[in-house]
Amino acid sequence: MYRTTLSICCLNIVTTLCMTLSGCSEREFDKISNSPLSYYAKNHNENTEWPSSPDSLKILAIGNSFTDNSINQFPHLLKEYKLDHITLGKIGYGGASLQNHEHFFRKATPAYLFQVKPSQEYEWKTLSSHATIQEAVQYADWDIIVLQQASALSGLYNQYQPYLNRLIEHLLSLATNLDVVFVWHMTWPYSTQCRTKAFAPYNYDPAMMYDSICQATRTALEETGINTSFPQEQSSMN
Repeated sequence: MYRTTLSICCLNIVTTLCMTLSGCSEREFDKISNSPLSYYAKNHNENTEWPSSPDSLKILAIGNSFTDNSINQFPHLLKEYKLDHITLGKIGYGGASLQNHEHFFRKATPAYLFQVKPSQEYEWKTLSSHATIQEAVQYADWDIIVLQQASALSGLYNQYQPYLNRLIEHLLSLATNLDVVFVWHMTWPYSTQCRTKAFAPYNYDPAMMYDSICQATRTALEETGINTSFPQEQSSMN
């Protein structure tokens, strides 16, 4: 239990990673809000607990460059803390949104760079530059799967669904670990110097974007059953 607790605390201390236990045409799919499986997925997320005293801990992150920003230094930190029983995996596609990930899953699109840090080792290894989500999910019996929204859309909850629910359903259909825990990676707001058009919905205001991200995260947790959030949310930014 000590090693698991220490490993999770280590990850929380050094990143803004937000963790919790978390054949249609495109036009037809966009109309789907729920399905029978979404209730199963929500029940799974609400009732599945963090792994307790595992011999190994396996974590897969699915995202984009924000995922890299959060997880790239983990191997060095794990080495410093002598946590040699943790396997890390990450698959990323630049700028990918939840809608992109769900689409790539349904089409089995080999869009991702797939890298792993094996247990007992402390460097990232590239397994494929053209991987599918299916390949990554079935590579190991992952204990934790991390999901995120594209940064520009992370404060706009109408861009989360139905893609988030469906993506969780897809992943549960393939996961080899029936007790897999889902984690939500809450991205961070843009700086005051940023002038990309993607910042416009937030009036180019980092505080407004942050509050929007927090609200979207709370709604995502409620609708998916993902049930714990790190770091603790703040009501505003300086």
